[in-house]
Amino acid sequence: MRALPQKENDMTFVVYSRERGKMYINATGIKKQGAKHKMNMQPFAVVNIDVVRGQTGWRLIGSGSVETWDRKANILLQRLWGRVFRLVVDLTPIEQAEEGLYELLLEMFHEDIWTVDDKNFPYLEAKITARLLDILGWWTGEHSVDEMAKDKETVRDFIKVVNQGLETAYS
Repeated sequence: MRALPQKENDMTFVVYSRERGKMYINATGIKKQGAKHKMNMQPFAVVNIDVVRGQTGWRLIGSGSVETWDRKANILLQRLWGRVFRLVVDLTPIEQAEEGLYELLLEMFHEDIWTVDDKNFPYLEAKITARLLDILGWWTGEHSVDEMAKDKETVRDFIKVVNQGLETAYS
């Protein structure tokens, strides 16, 4: 979900796994030319990874790309993924899998999100954000997520409240 540069050739990846939830994975030498995991560990990819617990955290020892997305193909898609990943990174505890969250991320990767355009961007963002908040136990809406996402005015209000909450949290 996020790559954090470390030393000259090292990176720490924030990933979300089905079994452990959000994890920080250290990858030494990943930036070197010819590094064997470099191509698999790309943003917006579903990847099988092998990790071991080292002295300072999890360490990447193997990877195999399952599916990738060309992030240059659609800037709106990139923006939507970025917003959702930011919420997942910021709102989920470390190494605690939330039931249904991994499946939501996979579903996003395969379905709704591919049809994003200027017209349906707010709807998709609201629907995915509300489902994420529901999975995390933070959804307190009067209506179901799907009902909320049908009304344009409610969607605008919902996104406004989420953005204000994020601004407050980061200021």
